[in-house]
Amino acid sequence: MTSKKQQFYVGLFMVTGLAIALVALVWLGLNRYFEEGRLYAAYFDQSVQGLTIDSPVKYRGVTVGRVKEIAVAPDARLIMVVMLLDTGIDLEEDIVAQLKVVGITGSMFIELDRATPEDLARSPKLDFPSRYPIIASKPSEISEIFRGIDEIVDTINRLDLAGLAERAKTLLDTANSELAAMRLAATTAKLRDSLDAVNRLLDSEQIQALVSDSRSAIKSLERAVDTAGATFASADDAVQEVKAVLAENRAALNRAITALDESLTSMRAVL
Repeated sequence: MTSKKQQFYVGLFMVTGLAIALVALVWLGLNRYFEEGRLYAAYFDQSVQGLTIDSPVKYRGVTVGRVKEIAVAPDARLIMVVMLLDTGIDLEEDIVAQLKVVGITGSMFIELDRATPEDLARSPKLDFPSRYPIIASKPSEISEIFRGIDEIVDTINRLDLAGLAERAKTLLDTANSELAAMRLAATTAKLRDSLDAVNRLLDSEQIQALVSDSRSAIKSLERAVDTAGATFASADDAVQEVKAVLAENRAALNRAITALDESLTSMRAVL
C-alpha cells in the first residue's frame, strides 16, 4: 500500500512539473507573440558574426529593444537585421545603427545613435523593397580599422618605392652639391674679406711710415757696415806695419831686453 502511495505522489509531482513547464512555455510564447513594439530593419554590408536572435538593441547604452530576425537580404549582398523596439521610442530619420562588440567574448549588440550627414551618405543603398521601416547603418569600429589598414596597404602598394628612393637620392645629391657650393662661396667671401683687410692695412699711413723707417734703418745699417769694413781694413794695415817694424828690429829689441834684464839683476843685488 505504501509503495502505491509513493508511486502516486511521484507521478503527481511529475505531472504537475510538466504542466507548469508547459504553461511557462506557452506563456513565454504568447508573451513574445503579443509583445508590444515596432519592427525596424537595418541592413549591414559586413559580417554580423556574434549577433544572435534576442541580442540587445541599445540607444546610447540604454536597452530599447532586441533583435527579432537575422537574414540575408534579397540582393544576397547585405545582411538584414530586424529589430523589435519599444513603442515608447520615437525614432526619427537621423538614427543610425552600428554593430558593437561586448568585451572579449565576441558577442555583439546593436547600438543606435544620432546620425551625421556622413553616416547617412555611407549607409548602404537598397535596390529592393523592404518589409519594415529602415534604419540607416554604418560599419562597425573594427570594420573601420581594418578598412583603414587595407587602404594604407593599397596606398603603399601603389607607391613607386624604387622611384621615390631614386628621387630621394637625387635630392640628397643635389642638396650636398648646393651645400658644398654654399660652403665654397662662404670660404671665398671670407678670404676676399681677409685680403681686403690686409690691403687696407697695407695702405694705412702707419704701415707706410713703418716701411719708410725700415728702409732708412736698413740704409743706415749699410753705411755702418761699410764704415766698419774700412776701419777693420785700416787696423789690419797698422798691424802689418807693426809686424814689419818688429821683424826689422828684432835683434835690437832682443839686445835691449837682455840689457834691461841684466840691469834689473844688478839692482836686485845692490838692494
